[in-house]
Formats: sequence, C-alpha cells, structure tokens
Amino acid sequence: MLSSRAIQRRLKTVLDTGKVAKAMKAVSVSKMRKAEQALDAATSYHDAFLDVIARIRALPETSAHPLLQSPGEDVPTAVVVLAADRGLCGSYNQRVLDLADAYIDSHDVAEVCTLGRKALRRMERHAPELLHDFAEEIGSLADWEMSRSLSAHLQNLLERGHVDQIVFVQNRFVNAMTYDTDAYPLLPLSSESGQAPPTSPIVEPEAQKLVLAVLYRYMSARVQLAVSQAIAAEHAARMVAMTDAYDNCMDLRHSLTIQLNKLRQASITKELLEIVSGAEALKGSKND
Repeated sequence: MLSSRAIQRRLKTVLDTGKVAKAMKAVSVSKMRKAEQALDAATSYHDAFLDVIARIRALPETSAHPLLQSPGEDVPTAVVVLAADRGLCGSYNQRVLDLADAYIDSHDVAEVCTLGRKALRRMERHAPELLHDFAEEIGSLADWEMSRSLSAHLQNLLERGHVDQIVFVQNRFVNAMTYDTDAYPLLPLSSESGQAPPTSPIVEPEAQKLVLAVLYRYMSARVQLAVSQAIAAEHAARMVAMTDAYDNCMDLRHSLTIQLNKLRQASITKELLEIVSGAEALKGSKND
C-alpha cells in the first residue's frame, strides 16, 4: 500500500491534471461553437450550389457530362484525407486514418492529399509514393483562399486526366456528442444531387462551358464544407475526451481521498492504542 505522502503527491497530480482537462474542455466548447457557425454558413452555400447543379443537369446537352455521372468501379482516384493537427481527441484520428488505409489498399489510388499533421505522418508511412502534402495544419484551411487552392489542385488533376474521381476520407460533424467517419466521392456527382427544376432553364453562355465553371466553383464550396465538418467534429471529439478525462480525474481523486483517510484513521488508531497501552503499563508499574 502507498504511504500517506505518496498518496498526497499523487492526489496533487490528479487535481492538476483535472484542472488542465477542465480548461481544455472550456476551450473546445468555445471553438466548437464557432466551428458550428462556420459549418452552418458553408452548408447553406453548398446547398445553394446543388440547386444550381440540378438545373444544369436538366439540360439535354449537359446530362451526359462525365462529371455529372456516377463513376465506374476501380477508376483512378485522388484521395483527400482530413485528420487533426493534434491528439487528445479520443479516437477521432485513429478512425479516419484506419479508414483511409483500408480505402487506399482496396482501390486504384493515383494520389493522396493530406490535410492535418496526423494524416501526413500516417500517409508518409503508408503511401509515400502517392503523397501530396497540401496543408500540414488543417486549421489553415478554415479560410476560403486555402480551400480554393486545394480545389484548384484537384481541378488540375481532373483536367490532366490523372484521376477520374475524387474521394474525401474524413470525420463529419453530426452533433456535439457524435461524428461520422466516412469515405465519399466529391466528383463525379451522384444523380441524387440537388432538386431538379420543373422546366429547363435558358443558359448563357454555352452549357458545356457553364457546367465546368459551376462544377469547379462547387468544388471550392464542397472543400470548404468538408473542412468545416472536420474541424467542428474535431472540437466536439476533444470536448467529449476532455469531459471524460475530467470525470476520471474526479473519480480517481475520490478513490485516493478515501485511501488517504483510511491511512490517517489507521495512524490515529495506532497512536491511540500506543497511548492507552503506555497508560496501562504505567498504571501496572505503580500498583507493583
């Protein structure tokens, strides 16, 4: 059994750790709220783009465009992996990186773009020959300029015919307690994207030129939405992890306090017995 001094040292360490966890939880809550606001804005912009794409899809001259058709099986694919820059967020990074490893091993992957330090470190080991490190810190992609840069790189891959499909592997924010880990195609678009209009619109300029311009602008909006989802999910995961850590510290504090009280009680009882024994011994010697 630990000594009283050792338990006191451990109790102090646990209390200090609990304070850090509580502070990190408060920071994560604040950041998550801001990330949710950014996610709401990105979602609204993205949904508006889907309605525009649905109108373009209704045009006879664009309905057969390759970027508006479901991709075939085993086509050359660019995989974009989004993970966090840091840990202390539970299984957030492990889930997305394990899914990325499995996807790369089972598909025809031509290039891997990483966003976030954790994704870069894993892909450096798993697929170094395919790696294109776009942004080591995913937080730097929270602005539109960086999202446009990534979408421009992906657009270049499509135009050169290097890939036929772009797939994102990431965690997507659901609510403060939940996020989903998913691998989904960015382009080509599925046939379910957007709500088709009742009548075909009049298009100016040519529809073929318009569809490319709109799809590449949509790509920027979709990249921004993906990054916003990943950042919000990261802060939510860290908030939950720090809540669990703080609760564990409080449970350990309770357990250590009980141990310390038992040691103190045992020490007091021992001292009382020694006093009583000494008094009885003195009393006996006087009687003799």
